[in-house]
Amino acid sequence: MGDSIPRWHKRLRAAIRPALAWSGLAALMGLAAVGLGLWQRGFGLLPRTAIALAVLALPPAVVVGLAAISLDTLLPRLQRKGRAIGMALLLFSLGPLASAAVFSLIYRQTYPVGFQPIWTEVGFHQLAWTGIATLVLFAAHGLRLYLPFGPIAGLVLALAYGFVQPAALRRPSRSDRQTLTDHSTPDQQ
Repeated sequence: MGDSIPRWHKRLRAAIRPALAWSGLAALMGLAAVGLGLWQRGFGLLPRTAIALAVLALPPAVVVGLAAISLDTLLPRLQRKGRAIGMALLLFSLGPLASAAVFSLIYRQTYPVGFQPIWTEVGFHQLAWTGIATLVLFAAHGLRLYLPFGPIAGLVLALAYGFVQPAALRRPSRSDRQTLTDHSTPDQQ
């Protein structure tokens, strides 16, 4: 146990930039994989296709960013296989749920006729049952839009995440060390 683990707030600060990078990479990979799958099925470049592409690809990218922060901050000593498996489980379980939640919100905004305000009892019941119905609809019809390239892109992303060392355990680069010494207080010098 020669390596010491930094305190929680330092691990969190160190994990933010890499998590944003992983989220951006996941967004690019998701947009490419889902877009190629939609193009193979004959979807044209229409505004509705762009919305579908954004709903299918971007919420899982947010899940990847949150998973990267969580895994790097809470479990910094996790081995490579554990990091890859953790990222894959979170991506494949919570990614489609995040897309389904966004789909549910878009459905509620698109077809507002007959919906009561959410703060009423009837409106709350309509919100809950509309959410359940859109989750079932997304599970039945939306998940196939990820095929064939979405799972491949997700596995590649999870394996790449498992290969990279956690941000909290990396040695600071020269520029980081210089920044740390520039911001030290006079009593620390």
